[in-house]
Amino acid sequence: METTFYLIAAAVILAFMGYMIGIGKILLKPSVLLGMAVILLLPFALNFFIWYYASSTPETVIPDVMGMASEKAIEQLQDSGLDGEVIGVSFSKEPSGTVISQRPAAGKRVKEGRTISLIVSATETTVTVPDVIGKTSEEAASVLSSYGLAVGKVNYIYSDAGEGIITEQSPSSGNTAMKGSEISVTIMMRKEEND
Repeated sequence: METTFYLIAAAVILAFMGYMIGIGKILLKPSVLLGMAVILLLPFALNFFIWYYASSTPETVIPDVMGMASEKAIEQLQDSGLDGEVIGVSFSKEPSGTVISQRPAAGKRVKEGRTISLIVSATETTVTVPDVIGKTSEEAASVLSSYGLAVGKVNYIYSDAGEGIITEQSPSSGNTAMKGSEISVTIMMRKEEND
């Protein structure tokens, strides 16, 4: 409707200007008149092009690819006439490479050939080793377990300073270790005296 109104208005303006030039009220060169006609009709041509593109490109419904492996998700999007692109990763409990977000969302109608942005999961496989020096073996086991680690080899060192306290650990705190790794510790113990 707006395009039709604009076209009629442009035609009226051009006809009026042509009439005024014809009766000698406006003196313009034909090239200037042609330039003005192009300027007046250019928006109509652009609107027509946009309308033609919008009506000629088929639409499709975005499939739901959440929870799929990224390769499978991209394949399903291509089957629907769309492109899929992994634009990032986010730590998640889902298996690595699983789609955990898609934009635009599933169910929306879009033009074929549109790119759907995907974010896939990445599992946290490494942790920072906590400090267990000064703790008992039970305390250390609890702390390490909360990080996905475990107490490994236990060495003992005789000392009169105390008993049951961890004095060393390997790897030391602040280092990175794979989840499930074992942390070796050295624990103080009192030397038994012979009576």
